[in-house]
Amino acid sequence: MKKLIFMVISISVIFTGCVGDDVALHKFDNENLLNQLENESFQPKLPTKLPFKASHAQFTRPPNQTNLISIDIFSDDEKSDHLSMMVVKGDMESVSQSGFEQVEIGNIQGYYVKNQAGAMLLYWTDNSIDYQMTYFSPQSESEVTKEELIETAESFK
Repeated sequence: MKKLIFMVISISVIFTGCVGDDVALHKFDNENLLNQLENESFQPKLPTKLPFKASHAQFTRPPNQTNLISIDIFSDDEKSDHLSMMVVKGDMESVSQSGFEQVEIGNIQGYYVKNQAGAMLLYWTDNSIDYQMTYFSPQSESEVTKEELIETAESFK
């Protein structure tokens, strides 16, 4: 009997460890943002998954800047999660690779860094559009991982 209990517990621990590797993202309905962006000079890809449940999103374009779009996505809780994206058609200022870790975003090469303030930055280029995505960590128990940020970038359509 003890052997059976030990075996069941061992299998449960192993199974739980394997399941823990999955990244749990929330579906993001980007249709409202797509509609807002349809009259812009270019249409960037947008995420379809996020590392938090989004309540609202907005975009801004600096005056006289037709090649730059800034997008902010927020959760609705008190200590709001915040994902900010800067999207540039053409050449964004070159990212200094010093301190950045090279990562794979699907079949695209990207760069990742977490700064001293806890903000996580992911940078990549896709079809001549530069994407810089920054996740600002809230003061809460939830923690977004590098893998979740990369999976968010892989969800862009």
